[in-house]
Amino acid sequence: MSISLIEKAILKTLSYFDIFKFPLKEEELYNFLFDIKIEKKEFKRKLNELLKEGIVQSKDGYIYLIGRDSLVKLRKLGEKRAKALLKRGKLLIRIISSFPFVRAIMISGDLSKGVAGKKSDIDYFIIAKSKRIFFLRFLLVTFKRFFLFNSYKYLCPNYIISDKDLEIKEKNIFFAVEIASLLPLYNIFYYDLFLENNRWINNYLPNFKRNGSKSYHPVSLKLKYFLEKIFSHNFFDKLEKKLLFFTKSYFEKKYEDKSNIKDIIVKGINENSAKIHPRDTLSIIEREFEKRLKRLNLV
Repeated sequence: MSISLIEKAILKTLSYFDIFKFPLKEEELYNFLFDIKIEKKEFKRKLNELLKEGIVQSKDGYIYLIGRDSLVKLRKLGEKRAKALLKRGKLLIRIISSFPFVRAIMISGDLSKGVAGKKSDIDYFIIAKSKRIFFLRFLLVTFKRFFLFNSYKYLCPNYIISDKDLEIKEKNIFFAVEIASLLPLYNIFYYDLFLENNRWINNYLPNFKRNGSKSYHPVSLKLKYFLEKIFSHNFFDKLEKKLLFFTKSYFEKKYEDKSNIKDIIVKGINENSAKIHPRDTLSIIEREFEKRLKRLNLV
């Protein structure tokens, strides 16, 4: 049976999110639809054809590949966990936004898509003032260690970038989806600026529209600006370089026996980025995506 390019795009999109056990609502499927720019009316018509033909299935407003109806229950449970996790993390988000040199806070990972697993934490994507990325990371890690008992549950600062270099260099479907999924929670101006600097994601997700925004207010702007004034002294320029060197050296040594992971981490640590992801997530996803596409004869 031959299928149209639109139907193929729908199946590819569902296959990708199936890797994460994540059935999609109709609006989400349209927003994340791979490769093809299409009017919503035509999209709905093609989707209904696939549903009638039994090529894809739906339940309770969620759409998924054949035989994956169990994912609906998982997503509903994940949504409840996500709401509870974000509710408990609200005060912490306000505290972190009060840290000096924090320009914007967004949530990434599962939570940005509105779900959470039993062991999910709050992954932060932070935009920081240029030349203070690693100083800010030092403050966040110290805060986590002494005030959160070193728990990553509510504070996982795994990605911090400079406000002077907002473009994500890894241009692929994985990062396109992650950028499109980001949930902005502090300083919407920088969220919009970040999207403007990453318009390349529209090559992968041509129907994408920005997430709705809800900006939390810092606990104390006065304290934030006061600390920024102090920590803007030239001495902290030197400290920033030392912290960058220490961070890179620490992870090089920690993963010296795992060269593939070490290379990934070291590449993400530079003067404009503190990207700490100790897993080769992209390779795993690419393999799983390829499996699903072959199963559906889409490659």
